Amino acid sequence: MKIITVNQKIRNFAVLEKLEAGLVLTGLEIKSIRAGRISISESFVRVKADGVYLHNCLISPILGSDEKFDPQRPKKLLLKRAEILSLRQKIAKNLTAVPLRVYIVRNLAKVEIALVRGKKKFEKREEEKQKEVELEIARALKQSV
Repeated sequence: MKIITVNQKIRNFAVLEKLEAGLVLTGLEIKSIRAGRISISESFVRVKADGVYLHNCLISPILGSDEKFDPQRPKKLLLKRAEILSLRQKIAKNLTAVPLRVYIVRNLAKVEIALVRGKKKFEKREEEKQKEVELEIARALKQSV
């Protein structure tokens, strides 16, 4: 498994559930993804009547290519019917589906989707305190060696 990109903005959300989905891409898009020219920081997942789509995912064309494609077209995601129904129900309950990372497995582009909700203020403070404690422990261990 080769990880291409990771969504850094996911820190602002509490991850509740993860799913893996395939991406429907054109030839130039997969070449661009393999070259690492993809951004998922502003993207989100939307369930429509004919399937599940990844929106605002920017795939930049590789240099030297004559063919053109729309870099921000919605990409269809490949999920099982039961997963789509479950996703639709959970999104209706005020959860958001966002991509966590894009990676390649056996020459297939995959995206890991997370069902998330926004963190509350006290959750963010607790997380900051936890990080601070871990840093102090690491510093103390480093000084003792």
